[in-house]
This record gives sequence, structure tokens and C-alpha cells, in this order.
Amino acid sequence: MKNPALLTVAACLLLHADGSSAHHSFATHYDYDREITVTGVVTDIRLANPHSFFEVDVTVEDGRIETWEIEGNSIPLLARAGITAETFRLGETVTVTGMLSRDPDRTLMFGMLAEKPSGESYHLIRPDWDRPAPSIALVRGASQSSGIRDFAGIWLRVIRDGEMLNKSGDSPLPLNEKGIAARDAYNPLESQYKDCLPLDMPSLLTVPYPVEYRVTDDQVDVYHEYNAVLRQFVTDGMPRPSHETDQYGVSSASVAGNELTIVTDAFPPSSAGLGADFDSFGKGANIPASQHKRLTETYRLLNDRTILELSLILEDPEYMSEPFSTTMIWARQPEGTEIYNFDCDVDIARRSTGNAVVD
Repeated sequence: MKNPALLTVAACLLLHADGSSAHHSFATHYDYDREITVTGVVTDIRLANPHSFFEVDVTVEDGRIETWEIEGNSIPLLARAGITAETFRLGETVTVTGMLSRDPDRTLMFGMLAEKPSGESYHLIRPDWDRPAPSIALVRGASQSSGIRDFAGIWLRVIRDGEMLNKSGDSPLPLNEKGIAARDAYNPLESQYKDCLPLDMPSLLTVPYPVEYRVTDDQVDVYHEYNAVLRQFVTDGMPRPSHETDQYGVSSASVAGNELTIVTDAFPPSSAGLGADFDSFGKGANIPASQHKRLTETYRLLNDRTILELSLILEDPEYMSEPFSTTMIWARQPEGTEIYNFDCDVDIARRSTGNAVVD
């Protein structure tokens, strides 16, 4: 048993309905409608990708010590919230609020807010994460771009109403009978992401991590901070592999005025090729894709080149009854915005995947 002298006198256990969500906290892992608050002493800290983990020893009313496992966000997202390896120290007291595990027998939560006795507080996820961003009026016009170089810079996804991640429900994709059956058969404990496989397209587009466009006169390199994925496109309309592996298919890219169009096919079959369990396509389940998947991305600059809009068309006749189309937007980030390394830790990825609950 750990030393009770290091523990607070009591734990505060509060359950109430106030739904929240966090990136990569799968709907199969945590109950968004129940929050819990515990006060205890930090006994383990592991900042990692794709998630971080903390452990806090808590003394409950009968004097027993409970060790609470607190899952948290990745190193880049925590760093942007002001949390580094020096923020919390072993042996110090913290109060943590988070979403309770769906497993009633586990002392496990996804952390949302951590507070120190000094009054310092840290948001482990964005406090507004379960709400869409304020509405943005999109201004269109022929003078939005003077050429391909205007796409250069760092961009961050703006989550709009209906695009919330981590919420389970019906997928917006027009799945056919085979697609529905595949979605219903999904087992979160067997997710391909437990082995640190990078996200497929279009799931990679949904995450709240910066994307950097590096541009020359005839090439656009798109670097996704999440999973450290670099997609490269020569804008002459000729089909070429866009990545060092075949995971991201064969793409042809072209530029016309303020629009960049990328058409990709020859994707390999994938167990999460149409949607992931945390994104707005999968809605709680990974959805597979076949070798017939095709993705069309058309990007355009709006609002005096401060907004990047994507019109997306997703096709896969093996799992979908018809093509699916949607739009997404990114906001240009200030110069000097830091792009963090994203080395995925397989042990941590498997630990996170193992926190899922299968009904």
C-alpha cells in the first residue's frame, strides 16, 4: 500500500450531467454525460503520444486508497494548454475533473481540468471542446488568391456545428448493407490504431492539429502534425504516390486560380478507410474502405486568404450506396506557430485502446 501520509484526507466524488468530449477519447471508452472530480496525490506521470497518462492516489471515506488512472491528450495538445513535463510533480496534490470510464469497475477517467491547491488550473482538453466554434461568415470572390504560393502557412481546423468529434451516433456516410454490417461489427479493442498506424484519409483531416502547407511554384507539401504525415503533390495533374507508403494512395493535383484540387485513388483496403470511431464520419466505429475508394479534395482561399475551405467528395461503391460530400474549414495561424514532433508510443496506444468497453 502506498504511504497514506502523501494522500489527501478525503476524495470528492461528484457525478452530474454535463457532457464534454475530448479528441481521441472514444465514445466506447468514456461516458460523456458523467463527470467525476477526485483529489489526490500524483504518483505517476507519462506524457506521450497519442495520449498521456497520469495516476493519482485518492483516500476515500472508509480510509482505503484508490489509484485513479487519468487518460489525457497528446503532448502537442497538452503543450498548447500550457502543460509540460514540469507542470505536475510526483507527490503533489491535485484535483482532477474528467469523464468517467464506461467500465463501472474501474477508477478511470479522461481528464478535463486539473487544479493545484495554489489555485493554478490547467485545461487538459479545451473547455469549449463539446461546442462548435462561433459561426464564421465566409467571403468568396475571385481575388482571394494570386497563385499557389498563397496556400503556404499553418492552418488549424475550425470545428463547426455537426462536426463534433467523439460523439457516437449514426454515421453521415450513405452506407450500403455491407457498410452497415461492417460498422455494426466493429470491435474497439481491435482497432488498427492500437499499433500506431497513422490515420487514414479522410479521418486525418478531422483532427484539431495544425497542418502546414509548404509551397513552391509547382508543388504543394502538406504536413499533418498528427501522426507526422507528409503528403506531397506536384501540381501538373499527373498521378503520383503522395506519401512514402501506399496508405495515402495515388494522387493528381492541379491549381486553378484560388483552388487546389487533389484527386486520390488506388488506396489499399483498410479497416478504417472511410471513418474512425472518434471522428465525424465514423461516429463511434471504424468504417472500412475497399481498393475502390476515391477521395476528391478541393481547397479554396476565402476571407482575404485567412480561411481555407475544403469541399470533399468521398466514394467507395463497395461500402457506400452513393458518393458523400461535405465541407470543412481551417483558419490561418500566426507566423511562428509551433509544430510539435509526434512520435507515437505503441505501448501507450495499446493502453488507450484497452480502455474501451465492448457491450
